[in-house]
Amino acid sequence: MGHADPVAGSAVTARPDDLKERYRVAFLAYVKDRVEPALSAAYELGREAVSRQVSVLEVAAAHHHALAAALQDAADPEEAIEAAGDFLLESLSPFEMARRALRDACDSALLEKRQATILRRLSSFLADASLATDGKGARDEILQLVAEHGREVTGAETCVVELKPTAGERPLRARASERGAAGHGDATTRLAAALTALDGSDLGLIRLLDNRGSGFSELEQEALAQLAQMASAALERTRLYHA
Repeated sequence: MGHADPVAGSAVTARPDDLKERYRVAFLAYVKDRVEPALSAAYELGREAVSRQVSVLEVAAAHHHALAAALQDAADPEEAIEAAGDFLLESLSPFEMARRALRDACDSALLEKRQATILRRLSSFLADASLATDGKGARDEILQLVAEHGREVTGAETCVVELKPTAGERPLRARASERGAAGHGDATTRLAAALTALDGSDLGLIRLLDNRGSGFSELEQEALAQLAQMASAALERTRLYHA
């Protein structure tokens, strides 16, 4: 990847071994003319350093080398030092962006692992053959298990699971809430997934309620969809057993 030389404007071939010299040239150009194009060279050098796995310590060494050169000929050392602060922050900003991206990736991986563990645990509960033989009691237990795990796997304040009644039955409902969670009417963020039988008929609904401003993440939406599939299979099994 090539970058424009802030002094001559010619193409520069990116090589780790000349980072210190190119940093010095770019920095001296910025000290001489503190304009945005000259400062952008710092960002490009930092981005290149990240892509080539150059360490922050090497960038700091290059910066020290450049500042020492600037101070030798500076008419106003204080101005050169002030410019050095701006240039260093700009050159390190790609490192900060990379750090945040890595942190977000690690957080997502940990969340995905946690969700998988919770869903596996619920799957083993729902696969218990005794649930299919207990009629309404089994359905109540399934709904409560799903509500509790639905709240846990997504971090929502409240999870409500509703089962549509068959002929002669009343609707069944379970709710799991974090202590102090707001009521349904106060929730600002909602997410739902349908409970569906194999023939496509509607069995009920899982609803998540929260007051988070950012909404539910894609990973949380996927976890809810998996939860709905597992719950649908377990509920249909109990109905078929008692048909």
